[in-house]
Amino acid sequence: MGLMRQRPMVMQIRTIMEFLDRVDESSLNQIALYTNTNYAKLKRTLREMVKAGLVAQKRRGRAKRINYTLTPDGRQAFFRLKEYTDSLASMGLPPV
Repeated sequence: MGLMRQRPMVMQIRTIMEFLDRVDESSLNQIALYTNTNYAKLKRTLREMVKAGLVAQKRRGRAKRINYTLTPDGRQAFFRLKEYTDSLASMGLPPV
């Protein structure tokens, strides 16, 4: 079985943000399924996004499960990132 080619980090972040923009709030498991990202790697990426103020954590229910949501700054960053990556793609360039 061959190795899956890694997506550039910028595209992984865009995919996470795109999903959160669409659903508003989601669990780590749902994000992992949508983005097809390794659970541990996704958790590290989300932790960095929380530190950067792009994503917020919300505790839900008695089990204290954590859901993630885009912050207003995260939503602005997503639209800028989308514009940037779409622009590169329209010129036939890879997003780094």
